[in-house]
Amino acid sequence: MQVRLKNGKFAAKHSAVYRYVNRTGKTLDDYYKWASECGKRASFNRKNRLICEKFGIDSMTEIALYKTLEIPDGLSLSDLNAFILNESENPCDIAACYLEILELKDDSIPGFLNSNLGPVTRESFERWGDKNRLKDISPSWIKNNGRPIDTQAAELSEIYGREIIEEDIIQYLYTYKKGRYKSDISLLLEQYEVKFERLCGFRISKDYAEELASYLSSDLELDVNEEVAVF
Repeated sequence: MQVRLKNGKFAAKHSAVYRYVNRTGKTLDDYYKWASECGKRASFNRKNRLICEKFGIDSMTEIALYKTLEIPDGLSLSDLNAFILNESENPCDIAACYLEILELKDDSIPGFLNSNLGPVTRESFERWGDKNRLKDISPSWIKNNGRPIDTQAAELSEIYGREIIEEDIIQYLYTYKKGRYKSDISLLLEQYEVKFERLCGFRISKDYAEELASYLSSDLELDVNEEVAVF
């Protein structure tokens, strides 16, 4: 059976997609999903091998117990993160914390303005801010077709559910160039990414963090030399 690709061409008979569709009876979309999962598993296996070599272990099931930490009671969230970042040498710990931080949401006013504030007019900036500081503001924030600061403050307050005043917007404009805002959550994630790369030699991702965190509660042993099936 011929297999028509998304670009309109037919797959060659020797290609993986041709063999997959004809041997399994599944669709082209099924093939792309399967190929993506195979690629992800192959990537995980390579990274698992690197970790086993780096930490001198025979199996990934041993990694959860590698240099386990006794975490002191009563730590605040910030103190807990500082403790893990400073003391942990276990990539599973780093991965688990990384995933927890990914679930956090920045509900601060600057975080909300970062996603929702549009350019403002020069006239409204000079009204609500210090016109002598106009040179300190990123030009991308001041536009002829921008919208007045007080108008945006009122509209954004409705969306945000809490009052945003003109001074909040002015302080945001003073502090951040357009697209340069980083939340405390983003900065903390970067610290975990640096820590993980120092420990393991490669960058962490959400998918691989989930893979590592699974070893904290799983008895499943995977062969890191396992090859992914091909068609």
